[in-house]
Amino acid sequence: MTFFVCFLAALAGLLFGLDIGVIAGALPFIADEFQITSHTQEWVVSSMMFGAAVGAVGSGWLSFKLGAQKRA
Repeated sequence: MTFFVCFLAALAGLLFGLDIGVIAGALPFIADEFQITSHTQEWVVSSMMFGAAVGAVGSGWLSFKLGAQKRA
């Protein structure tokens, strides 16, 4: 079970890094398509990072609620 939890934590870190890489590649196209300034681009990236942090907190709460159960 410990290995599985560690594997999921590592996978979450990998996906977080992938998200950062994807937004870095997509940002020039987003800026061209929507004609946004660099200030707005900063908000787009910050919003994505904030969403990832909220998702991580929510996942922690959910894993606490649904995680290891006491067995008789």
